[in-house]
Amino acid sequence: MNRSKAAVRALVLAAALVLPLGLALPASAATSRDGCTVDPVRPIHNGTFTGGGEKWIDYDVEVDCSAGRTIELEMRRWEADSGLNGADDLIGTSSTTRTFNTTSGWTWTITGVLPDNDGGMDQWSEMYQQVRFRVTSNGVQGSWTAWESSGIRDIHV
Repeated sequence: MNRSKAAVRALVLAAALVLPLGLALPASAATSRDGCTVDPVRPIHNGTFTGGGEKWIDYDVEVDCSAGRTIELEMRRWEADSGLNGADDLIGTSSTTRTFNTTSGWTWTITGVLPDNDGGMDQWSEMYQQVRFRVTSNGVQGSWTAWESSGIRDIHV
């Protein structure tokens, strides 16, 4: 085998080893616009239960804004589904507005019951959230960002 074929094989092997690592990275990243940064966090079971034994799930959104900004946030909570129709199940929506008089950070948390949308067919619910936001500064309202998704967390029902 000549050197160029050996080099090509080495590159293919290296790509085969590195590619799965890239695919395992989280699907989300923080979005920054108009003096604010927003990062939807993967949902998590917060360790508490309803009276009926269902798990409470926290959907956190980390927000950092410069002073003098007002941020409007919209959240959609989802259960990922590759079932019969392949459509994800919308669990709920929320919105909030917050004004930052000083530069600071804040975590917006919505807590909800873990759904069992698969009728007992699946022992796991695959939860994620999407957020978008817009910022008002000096009386000027910015446009909405695109929806950004958190990573998916598999939570045992």
